[in-house]
Amino acid sequence: MEFHPWLAGDEPGFVDYIPFGTLMWLAVIHGGLPIDPDDAVADWFGRCLDLHDGLARGARFAA
Repeated sequence: MEFHPWLAGDEPGFVDYIPFGTLMWLAVIHGGLPIDPDDAVADWFGRCLDLHDGLARGARFAA
């Protein structure tokens, strides 16, 4: 099985943005994601946060 950094393949695509939006909503409301930091989903989510010069990293999270 070949590794791709994105669900869409070598570059992020629509299939990445849809679940990212859902998880981002959860992270903002919950104050973080309820997943293990070593999980592959956490790695993917971090890459999504870094898209567009890290724009999503500036989001305000619940306290």
